Amino acid sequence: MNMPRRIPLDHQDPRLVEAARKVAALAPKAMLVGGFVRDSLLGIASKDADVETYGIEADALEESLKKEFGEKVETVGKSFGIFKIPLGDGLDLDVAIPRRESKTGPGHKGFEVEGDPNLDPTEAARRRDFTINAMSAAPASGDIFDPFHGQKDLEEKVLRVVDPSTFVDDPLRVYRGIQFA
Repeated sequence: MNMPRRIPLDHQDPRLVEAARKVAALAPKAMLVGGFVRDSLLGIASKDADVETYGIEADALEESLKKEFGEKVETVGKSFGIFKIPLGDGLDLDVAIPRRESKTGPGHKGFEVEGDPNLDPTEAARRRDFTINAMSAAPASGDIFDPFHGQKDLEEKVLRVVDPSTFVDDPLRVYRGIQFA
């Protein structure tokens, strides 16, 4: 099969794409991640996008985001670097530094989360649930980074976990799998 090397962005709201590109200019490296990449490959328009930034600490990222987007930047998870930027008309851009999760207790809330702006992008993708959600793309070019072969799984309609050893840590992932199926 001829898998694209870039995500198609022509059907996505240009405000989401432009906001992601502005974020990319603020960090040494930034990638669109997760569902936005998957949906773009499927030709589905998204109402939100997630951007993961690398090489910038949470405090510096927050300051830069507020300079670029003003006071509408909402701090959702300051301790591990998650920020929401409402763009209007129900569009949202979530910006985060990559993070590590360690299981500390039972259930889907028993995790210790630590932001790590220097985490390797492959390791950042490893914490995701399914390979189809572990793809990322550069906001400026749309170039795809797919360390766990999510594109192939998407084309073959296969739902495969990224890391079986951590998948079971969060029982809600099973329900997400049922939703995707």
